Amino acid sequence: MDAARLPATLPDSLREIALHCGLDAALRLVVAHGGTELFIPIRRGCASGDVLAELLGEDAAGALIRAYPGHRIPIPRCAQAWRDQRNQTIIEAYDQGVPVRTLAQNHRLTTRQIRSILSCTPEAESVQLAQQLTLF
Repeated sequence: MDAARLPATLPDSLREIALHCGLDAALRLVVAHGGTELFIPIRRGCASGDVLAELLGEDAAGALIRAYPGHRIPIPRCAQAWRDQRNQTIIEAYDQGVPVRTLAQNHRLTTRQIRSILSCTPEAESVQLAQQLTLF
């Protein structure tokens, strides 16, 4: 996988993992083990290697084993990346006409939080900047 194709919001440690096993496999690691350290076995034939292969698939597990044999690697939670993705989903749904109240219920947020997310869109920030510049 090419580093330039990885989302910029991913932590560097996950970007490194993704370079070895692919983005999908790296994200599966985050969901299953985010916020912890993961022991990478020395070879595939052991119990922990089988568990890793079941989670990631044979190819991705093999790539991780080749890259980090016998190491404990930290798996980040990626909280900021998940928030960014959620916020982008909220903005896109709002642009398609989904009401603020429905968005709040669907994402288990308050309507105030939804409005705050919507006010932080790049378009809103540029409009706000333009309004501020007219004051001078």
